[in-house]
Amino acid sequence: MIHPYTNYFTVSDIVYQPNKYVPILKVRNKNVVLCSSGSKTFNTPGLIGSYLICPDVNDYDQFMIDLKQKNALSSVSILGMYSQIAAYKEDSYVEQLVAYVYQNMKLVQYFFNEHSELGLRFKLPQGTYLAWIDCSRVGLTENELQNQLINVGHVGIMKGSTYGDRSRLRMNIACPREKVEDGLQRILTALK
Repeated sequence: MIHPYTNYFTVSDIVYQPNKYVPILKVRNKNVVLCSSGSKTFNTPGLIGSYLICPDVNDYDQFMIDLKQKNALSSVSILGMYSQIAAYKEDSYVEQLVAYVYQNMKLVQYFFNEHSELGLRFKLPQGTYLAWIDCSRVGLTENELQNQLINVGHVGIMKGSTYGDRSRLRMNIACPREKVEDGLQRILTALK
């Protein structure tokens, strides 16, 4: 199951087999506006590129009024536009990224299975580069857990309450495997 917080990031690019991404516009296109960007997948947020698909002309017109009059935005970032076009022309990068991130996910799962005494649990998701770690059995309050992680393990990991769920930690694993391994060892140090 994809974690309920998937609205915080692009899920269409990072999906693990045998799961498939189903675009919302294939399911429903009435009263739906799809806003997306390749900036997470391709690490280009500074280029300010995104796109919008809005099947309803009236909704689109209202969006453009809001965009221009309320937010004073009326033109695209040229570098952002070209980065979006270039990013989605090449399939092999995304395939390699997904395979690599999936191996990082499996590493996280293996680690927490091997160290079940920590009270942290993790299930492989259907997609995403974020490991949502269940910390409901750790036996510490959220603040106590954060204190241990930061001040003992020296690992910065996002507490779940930032995203609406105190029983989770959010770990970004879209990084070199050595960094994931280091982070996991720091978690072990923090909670031993």
